[in-house]
Amino acid sequence: MASGCVFNNYIDRGKDAVMSRTAKRALVTNSIRPDFALAYGSLLGVFGFALLLQLHTRISFWTAMFGFVVYIGVYGYAKRHSPHGTLVGALAGATPPVVGYSGATGRIDTTGVILFIILVTWQMPHFYAIAIRRAKEYKAARIPVLPLISGVRATIQQMQYYTVGFILSVVSLSVFSNTSYSYLVVMLGIGLWWFKGVYDGAAISDTSSWAKQVFKQSLVVLMVFSLMISLDNLLP
Repeated sequence: MASGCVFNNYIDRGKDAVMSRTAKRALVTNSIRPDFALAYGSLLGVFGFALLLQLHTRISFWTAMFGFVVYIGVYGYAKRHSPHGTLVGALAGATPPVVGYSGATGRIDTTGVILFIILVTWQMPHFYAIAIRRAKEYKAARIPVLPLISGVRATIQQMQYYTVGFILSVVSLSVFSNTSYSYLVVMLGIGLWWFKGVYDGAAISDTSSWAKQVFKQSLVVLMVFSLMISLDNLLP
């Protein structure tokens, strides 16, 4: 993950310089030299994958490799040429929990697949909210995010679909993985709270402020989800 982050910052340093939310990254401000970043990212990747291979399972190694290649290779290209780059990035971003799960269990089963789907469906509204709020910056950087290609209203509709998908997937985890009733009640409640926030966007004129609020909601949702699955064995 750290290696992927470094390589992504290296690849995007030209685009990052145009966008205010990324303009202070180290490779943009030249506080870190690009050649040093490449060397550092390579060392992180080599040692990270070596540790996975030696201390965990082969399946966790190959799952991490999948996420790494998709993030650095496929996503790096797709984000510059297609509005579907966000989905490609979400596939890579949803991989780390599956790496952890497969490393602990030695397999990828229904639970692992559901974890993957949960993170994909969470990321899409999360990043679409950023894209709506920062649309002018993405336009200046020539990154074809969905709000620029299909419009804000179409993007909000997609966010609604993905939020419903998130609710269904967190409930599915309870059904297929026998989580506690506390997990089910809390995640269903917070999922519906998030959906209401997303749904309200269709009738709001100030979509920038709305997108900021939905973004903040998404962070709360992820934090609560992480907390609930961490404490699930202790809950009724």
